[in-house]
Order: sequence, then structure tokens, then C-alpha cells
Amino acid sequence: MLGPRVADHGWGLGYMLNQRGVNGPNPRIFGHGGLGGSFGFVDLEHRIGYAYVMNRFDATKANADPRSVVLSNEVYAALGVNRS
Repeated sequence: MLGPRVADHGWGLGYMLNQRGVNGPNPRIFGHGGLGGSFGFVDLEHRIGYAYVMNRFDATKANADPRSVVLSNEVYAALGVNRS
């Protein structure tokens, strides 16, 4: 059973909350990762949503896919938003 804190996230209505800035530059981001490295998040402050899914399942990726961080950084860079 997973506790209320997994991967530096809090939980709200079943979604991971961006309490520590892992998924973007502000706390108004929520979403969820999936088995194999896929994820989807919504940023209420910047009015965007983004998702990452692969066409090849890899059961060894039980944790976040490192490409998801690169994708998130590029989304915000394209918007001109500094993640720090």
C-alpha cells in the first residue's frame, strides 16, 4: 500500500500535487505518472497540459522516465518560463 507521500508529491483528489517543484515551476501543477514511464500533468497557472506516453511498454521503468523531465523543461522553455 502506498502512503500519502510518494516521489516527493502530495496527493489531492487522486492526483499528484507539485509540492516540491518536480514537475514544473509552481505549486498549481497536478497530474499523475503511470507504469512504464508515461505521465500527464496540468499547469493551472500557465494554462497548459502535457502528457508523455511511449509506444513500447518497458516494465523495468517503475519510476519516472528521465525523458519526462527533459520534456517538461522543453515545454516551459518554449513558453519562455524559467523553471527555477
